[in-house]
Amino acid sequence: MELSRIIYYILRVLQVASGTIVAGITGFFLYQSNASTWDLGRFIYIEAAASLSLLMAILFLLPYTDAFIQIPFDIVVSLLWWVTFGLLFNFLGFPCEWVFEWMDVSPFDQQCGKLKADVAFSFTAAIVWMASAIVNILILRREGRQEDTDVTNHYRQREMRRNPSVV
Repeated sequence: MELSRIIYYILRVLQVASGTIVAGITGFFLYQSNASTWDLGRFIYIEAAASLSLLMAILFLLPYTDAFIQIPFDIVVSLLWWVTFGLLFNFLGFPCEWVFEWMDVSPFDQQCGKLKADVAFSFTAAIVWMASAIVNILILRREGRQEDTDVTNHYRQREMRRNPSVV
């Protein structure tokens, strides 16, 4: 198996893992909250984006999908994850101070720790989906070059059969 295909499958598994973690943590917050749906709009969006991401990652793990079809979906889902990261980062500023200060994550302050994990895995998902789009572009470009050389070799062999004196 080629290195690019191995990287491709590793990225897809990481997409499933990060999407599952974000969906689980966000689902926990939705389950525990007593607020109206209007106040929970950002969490509902995050849950929908994580669910769509999980569905797409599992579908793209199937070997029958083409890289050309996957590239636009990878970019769109990556943008969904960047919006998710922004929504969580903006929300996290109020109750838990600064998001990248990990010293206050403790077993006694579970809500802030879970929110920070949600932010971290949404950022990871955005990066992994963008990397997957880049890997798919590289795979598609390499396959295109391979087809070009195959066509060139075909015409060269055909000319050699017609005129054996040409080398």
